[in-house]
Amino acid sequence: MDWNAVGAIGEVGGAIGVIVTLIYLAGQLRQNTNALKSASYENWNVQVAEWGHYTGQHAKELAEAKAIKNHEELTPEQRNYLVGEFQIVLSQGECAFLKHRAGLLDDDVFEARTQALTGFFHEELNPLARQMWAGVAATGSYTLDFARFLDKQLQIADTPAN
Repeated sequence: MDWNAVGAIGEVGGAIGVIVTLIYLAGQLRQNTNALKSASYENWNVQVAEWGHYTGQHAKELAEAKAIKNHEELTPEQRNYLVGEFQIVLSQGECAFLKHRAGLLDDDVFEARTQALTGFFHEELNPLARQMWAGVAATGSYTLDFARFLDKQLQIADTPAN
């Protein structure tokens, strides 16, 4: 056997090694993506539990505050209860938005979360949420893309069905 044959065998062996490595890395990448998606869903469940705990712990105070139609008439304590819930909901919404944009939340799951988020702003359920969002949106406390997304979703929710 001459050195050209040995070199050719080495090149074939190297090419096979590269292909096997790429297949292995693709599998690892897929596994990592699945782990990230799983962590995203787990994180969402923790956030929902936080919201449930907060609203359960302060149910009476939140109901009293939401019964007040004029934002100016809230006591500082009532305002704090509403702001607390508002921040939890908006943080959940922005987190879901960013994870969906990064490909870590499936479309159907994100759609359900979007409906829950826009439902929070429904006038009969939470008459002050829109007033609060108008004040917060102007401060830049949330990413501009999320603010635009939420504004668009609220416009869609306000459009009467034909």
